[in-house]
Parts: sequence; C-alpha cells; structure tokens
Amino acid sequence: MSRKQVENLNRASWQCLGCQNIEANPRPQVQTDTDEGDNFKVRKTKVSSLNILQYNIDSISSKLEEFKMLLKEEGIEIFLLQETKLISKDNKPKYQDLQS
Repeated sequence: MSRKQVENLNRASWQCLGCQNIEANPRPQVQTDTDEGDNFKVRKTKVSSLNILQYNIDSISSKLEEFKMLLKEEGIEIFLLQETKLISKDNKPKYQDLQS
C-alpha cells in the first residue's frame, strides 16, 4: 500500500488481501503467439542448456590452472567465484587469466 492509502485507511473495517483470499501480487498473464492479451508476448524458442558454476575456490593463486581445466572440461559458460583467502598483496586474476 502507498502511504496515501495507509493514511486514508479505515482500520475498523479493513481486511488484508490474504484474508479476503485475493492474491496481493498476482503473476502477469503471459500472451503466447496464439493468445490475445494486453500484458506481454512470449516467443517460443528452442530450449538450450546453460552451465553455471558457483564455487568457493579457497586460494585461487594456487588453483588457477586446475580451475581453467575444470571450466574447459565441464563446458562452464558462467562462473561465480568466492575467494576467502585473498589478501591485498596477492595479484588478483583477470578474466583473461582464466581463458584457455
């Protein structure tokens, strides 16, 4: 609710949407190529896979070559790394360092 709506609220008779069995934030209706509607269109496309890796590398300096091999062998397209042992004097690897 906006602040204006809250200020004008009759607290004696107001009921939340959940108590009224009304969904507060309904999902938008999807319009396919064959449906008519006002919200948005979704095109049917070919489904493909995407390989994502999330990893706490725990000292990237000593594992850089091993990590590059893993990316190549597993066909990883997106990776997110956490580094718990990086200190300010360490050289931070660049994306180019990870490309084979």
